Amino acid sequence: MITTMPPLVAVIGAVEPPLLTVWTSHYRALGVERFHLAFHLAFHFPDHVPEQRRRDLAGACHQLGVTPVAVSTGP
Repeated sequence: MITTMPPLVAVIGAVEPPLLTVWTSHYRALGVERFHLAFHLAFHFPDHVPEQRRRDLAGACHQLGVTPVAVSTGP
């Protein structure tokens, strides 16, 4: 029997901050307390993603209390 909810592990692309907020809220409602994303939340930004989108997403993470541990860019 699981006594604590395991962390959610996911790789997330350059989503809009409102989508990240809804996604995080959904899994928190299911009991997830820890998020490990590929930004631990980890993000991969293809080269075409504007810098402003990257900053907006980082700000949304901060407001949600989710701390990315890695960010990658490239093809």
